Amino acid sequence: FVCGATGSYIFSQTIFSAKRSVKSRFNGFVVAIGEFLLFGLPVDILKVLPNAYVGGIMCLFGVDIMNDWLFQSRHLMSRSEYTLVWIS
Repeated sequence: FVCGATGSYIFSQTIFSAKRSVKSRFNGFVVAIGEFLLFGLPVDILKVLPNAYVGGIMCLFGVDIMNDWLFQSRHLMSRSEYTLVWIS
């Protein structure tokens, strides 16, 4: 049984690339090569990195996405839609 990483693992990379207006395919190649290298390592990378580092990165992603969805998207939707975003 062979499995690969889902797209959600590179979701943050897509968001940050879009924010920096990256138009080159080179970014995708770098991510793909990095994923293949990490997949081939005999060591679980999450066991090597300190928990505080991994937690900090996850918090950064969460705060950045929350900022986009709750504050930066106000001008893109109606008042009722924006209220629904805040309620949910």
